[in-house]
Amino acid sequence: MIILHWILFSLSLLFFPLAYYLNNTHIKREPPSALAKEKYNYAIFTLFWWSNSFFYMGIFTNILIIQYIFGIVSILLCFTNLANIWTNSKSTLKSILIIELLVGVGITIFLIYQIPSSYLRGIVVPVVASLYGGLLTLFGVAWTINDNNKKTIENHKRSIRPVFSYLGEISNVDEVKIKNLVLFDNDFPHDGYGYAQLFLRNFHNSSKVEMYISEANHSGKSYVPRYPVLVGKDESFKLELRTHDVLNMSQELIRLRVTDIEGNDYFWDIHLILKTNQESKKYYELVSLQMDTKNFK
Repeated sequence: MIILHWILFSLSLLFFPLAYYLNNTHIKREPPSALAKEKYNYAIFTLFWWSNSFFYMGIFTNILIIQYIFGIVSILLCFTNLANIWTNSKSTLKSILIIELLVGVGITIFLIYQIPSSYLRGIVVPVVASLYGGLLTLFGVAWTINDNNKKTIENHKRSIRPVFSYLGEISNVDEVKIKNLVLFDNDFPHDGYGYAQLFLRNFHNSSKVEMYISEANHSGKSYVPRYPVLVGKDESFKLELRTHDVLNMSQELIRLRVTDIEGNDYFWDIHLILKTNQESKKYYELVSLQMDTKNFK
């Protein structure tokens, strides 16, 4: 039986940190500040479960000093994580915090009943109960505040999200009032001539917010403006892609990166269809304009 305990002890040292790491492999794509917080969370989580493992070892080896040392360390790490929700709520897994809290309460109860003096237990119990009660209150308040802050940020981001539409092939549009946005491929010289062009006309920005057209991608080639051009509220515009290469007329999708006034990026898919006119010349006709909601957070 003792061998089984040692096997479980060894597995617990590896399983919980590895499971947390595998569940959070996405953190490598986070910005540096968020990445630093996630690394801190991972270190605290690992220390917490390693301490629990040694606490478990103290139980099955019946060494009281090990139980108290690592039991108290686990409780302190649990308190640290609960306090950490104030500053780290975005990167902290709340479900793990709840599990850690339950484990911490269980360890506390176990250690209290290891106290041989009933008089001392009577002093420790109300102190510990009030401490946990205060922490749970703070935890609940912090959780509520952070959720409200998150919703506020999301609502603000939605309020400045660019929204524009395609007006179709309208013949009576005043070309003078339409802003022309020219985007060049990366190899296009500043004074280049003899270029190929792809025109996309009759877009109209909403009256809600201004925006920037930051980049277009067609046939694996990136097109960017020479300088940022603001598209105003309720303003019409057209896009012109310029390249020295031959346009790939078989590619019927343009990926557009649009930036709001605070620098957040959004992606729109412009779906085209290739047609041939009466003079046997090929041209694109816009079929649909759709925002990629997977890239909107």
